[in-house]
Formats: sequence, C-alpha cells, structure tokens
Amino acid sequence: MAGLLRIPARFYWDHMDRFSAGPFPVRRTERHIWIRPNDPHLPDLLSDARYYADPAAQDHDFGARALLRAVAQQGGAR
Repeated sequence: MAGLLRIPARFYWDHMDRFSAGPFPVRRTERHIWIRPNDPHLPDLLSDARYYADPAAQDHDFGARALLRAVAQQGGAR
C-alpha cells in the first residue's frame, strides 16, 4: 500500500497491550500492520521499540528490533 509503513504486528500488539494509544492501523493481517508515517502516535511507538531493542533492557525484545528495522528500511524513522 503506497505511502503507508508496513510494520511487524508482534511488537505493535505488545505496545497496544501496555499503552492505550498507538498508531491507527489502516490495514491488518496476522503478521503485519500498515500505518500512516505521519500518525501522531508513531513517535511513541518508536520510542517504546528503541527501549525494548536496547540490549541493556531488562525485558524481552518482543519484535522491537524487527519493527525498527522495517521502519528504517521504508524511510519512516525519525
């Protein structure tokens, strides 16, 4: 889908389970979520992913590194 970011669903749903706000999913499949790159909640999702992707983080990754890689490859990292 042109103009949208395709991200792995695993970390997205983990993030949504812990927080009440997140990027609005334009399209969903079992493995991927498509979101708008200008969604106002995207910076919060990316910040959360950076925290969990840090090797020093006490908690598990839950797909955070895959999400950050996908956003960076699509030019949506801020």
